[in-house]
Amino acid sequence: MQAKELPKLYIQSPRMNQLNILKEVAANSRITQAELAGLCSLSVAMVNNYMKVLCGAGLLEYHRKSSKSVSYHLTPSGQRHLEVLQSEMILEMTNLFLSAKENVRDRIVNQARVSSQRVVIWGSGHLAQLAFHSGLRTRGAS
Repeated sequence: MQAKELPKLYIQSPRMNQLNILKEVAANSRITQAELAGLCSLSVAMVNNYMKVLCGAGLLEYHRKSSKSVSYHLTPSGQRHLEVLQSEMILEMTNLFLSAKENVRDRIVNQARVSSQRVVIWGSGHLAQLAFHSGLRTRGAS
């Protein structure tokens, strides 16, 4: 029996949807709107709306090979827009990481009843790395 996936706190914005669509089209010009919908967690109708907007803005162009075959291509403006969106995402993720580090640090510090109490963190993985990078240092720790 599979565990039910909980809803995420993070909701994709229209700019994130544009980033995902542009990134997927850049990787595969023959991608279908149905495939884009699956990869970007959107409905096919929503992908179709984004494609119209992106084409209208001159960021994407399409070439119809037949009534059922279409290829999509980023324009030079589309490539620049993708790079801008990727830079914005990196900056935002960095800020989220810094905020998470502070949150972890504050939670650990607030658990200590006495200022000289030792805190031992045991484990591995991303959360352990986040705790390690939160800046908590003790005497003798490297």
